[in-house]
Amino acid sequence: MRITHNQTKPEWLVGRNKTSLGAGAFLVPDVSRTEGLPLKVEFHESMTYPECERRAEFAAAFKWIPEEEFEKVRGQTGNLSSVTCKSELCLGYCSETLCWCIGGLCKPME
Repeated sequence: MRITHNQTKPEWLVGRNKTSLGAGAFLVPDVSRTEGLPLKVEFHESMTYPECERRAEFAAAFKWIPEEEFEKVRGQTGNLSSVTCKSELCLGYCSETLCWCIGGLCKPME
């Protein structure tokens, strides 16, 4: 199954610089999962885009989310099973912040 590594929305980088802060969302291995993709999401706050890219080297996928966008979804990050995604086609990223482009479709990940 194809997963685009960098799923940061291009518009999130417009007008930013290398010191702009945001949160990193990383899809990383979860060896305890017995069904579905063996991946889980981890969030790390107060990081720059270059730092997020560097830390994502061994992640299945990642996205850098600007602080103001992360504030809008912060309450959902502790309960990702409640996230719903439009079943839209995608090429690299999804319109909804907490959804992931996996195999050409936007999907939630826990």
